[in-house]
Amino acid sequence: MSARLMGVESEYALVEIRSNRRGPQRERLIDRLYCNAEARLVHLPGYQDGGIFLGNGSRFYIDTGGHPELCTPECDNPWDVVRYILAGDRILDELLAAARSEIGGLDDAFLLRSNVDYSGTGSTWGSHESYLHRVPVQRLPNQIIPHLVTRILYTGAGGFHPLSPGLQFTLSPRIHHLTRVRSDDSTANRGLFHNKNEPLSRSGFSRLHLLCGESLYSQTASWLKIGTTAVVVALIEAGVRPGDAVQPAAPLTAARRIAMDPALRFAVPLADGRWMPAIEIQRHYLALAEANLRVPAMPPWAGEVCRGWREVLDRLEAGDGSASRKLDWAIKLPLYVDRVSRRGFRWETLPQWTVAIRRLRAAVDRARLAGAIGDEPVPIQQVIGSRSTIPEARDLAAAYLQRHGLDLSDLPEFQKLRRDLLAVDTQFGRVGPEGLFSRLDEAGVLAHRLHGLGCVADAVRDPPHEGRAHLRGRLIQRLHGTSGGHFCNWQRIWSIQEGRVLRMEDPFLTTEGAWEEGK
Repeated sequence: MSARLMGVESEYALVEIRSNRRGPQRERLIDRLYCNAEARLVHLPGYQDGGIFLGNGSRFYIDTGGHPELCTPECDNPWDVVRYILAGDRILDELLAAARSEIGGLDDAFLLRSNVDYSGTGSTWGSHESYLHRVPVQRLPNQIIPHLVTRILYTGAGGFHPLSPGLQFTLSPRIHHLTRVRSDDSTANRGLFHNKNEPLSRSGFSRLHLLCGESLYSQTASWLKIGTTAVVVALIEAGVRPGDAVQPAAPLTAARRIAMDPALRFAVPLADGRWMPAIEIQRHYLALAEANLRVPAMPPWAGEVCRGWREVLDRLEAGDGSASRKLDWAIKLPLYVDRVSRRGFRWETLPQWTVAIRRLRAAVDRARLAGAIGDEPVPIQQVIGSRSTIPEARDLAAAYLQRHGLDLSDLPEFQKLRRDLLAVDTQFGRVGPEGLFSRLDEAGVLAHRLHGLGCVADAVRDPPHEGRAHLRGRLIQRLHGTSGGHFCNWQRIWSIQEGRVLRMEDPFLTTEGAWEEGK
């Protein structure tokens, strides 16, 4: 059995709400958040890269664009990864509470471990995954991409298509921000497979860095995302080629089609001309994992992950709604269907409303290009009212909706419904007890919690028990507050005053070696 290391970087959005006329406080909040982290958390400052490395083995920093980001320590099992994600939520929520109390003029401010921004900015926040491996990098893409395309079935955060003017439920909002199958960039032109290969370890190790995944609140879904992907990496390291037989003809298109099909009926066109349901592609990977549980590359917990993997695929294939208490997207879907009904609309008519809005927007864009209207925003009442500046488009939209038993006069109410649902989906990802997921969980209506997760409060304070993260965290606890000018990164700790460095390039190192002279 082989020890493996993995971790997650969670990007957080910061939302401020104020009713007075004072200017935005976001930059001040970010500054206070970071200052409080430096003042309150056991840490060492990062060396050159910025941020701080915490006594629990994590790293906290403010990333490009001014959003907080917290990286878990390197963990040797998916249970610990989930535990340290939750610990990160708790750490940042407490830091923000302190920052909020220090800044006046705010009605509320909160963090979202969400995935997309519905306000029109086009922003997306990621949940980047890292997996240590010893595979030649060129072997990975074709073997793991079919898994990444189809794992959306249980790793999708759920929500609405963030680039749609209407309401289109999707298993994975973030997938609609990906534009490449493979990419080098993590802030634009994002891909299903990221070519980055910064091992952060000594020679012989590589690090698979994925940015196609989403932040999840279901412990089961997070565990499956990390556990199944780590098992697939182990399979590839063992010389198995799981992707050869199930290569999608167009991976990104397939991923989007899967995401837009909550009924889970879409069959993926394969490169060899066959069509295969996404669940069957996942079962293909699962069968190979189960057949190779005893190979040396497999981690000791692979069997348990495979049992959980099989259970969730069985639940999804049964279609009996039993996943609706376990997986993020499946928890959201019935909530949103019910809310639509309560507002007097039918869920099955959402596509028609979306088409009508898209057509009206296109007509407005054409009129603007022709100079018939100005550049200012056009209220929907002005578009569909009796004095519409584009009456032909209004009449065509009305006729289209009428054919589907709908009335154009209800469009303003539909837009109110859209704003309501997008706000609810945003609240689902709110960090802390006020978040919708947290309230559902507290009410006891969910069944997502992991057996054997361990104590989150301990993870706030202490590093994992194994690997380099354990050593680094304990050293940070020892050196915090000492007058030695100590700095840290993933692989080394420096004592600037003494001109010494402790090297930790071995990711499995657990004992402190000799400090060396030099940089």
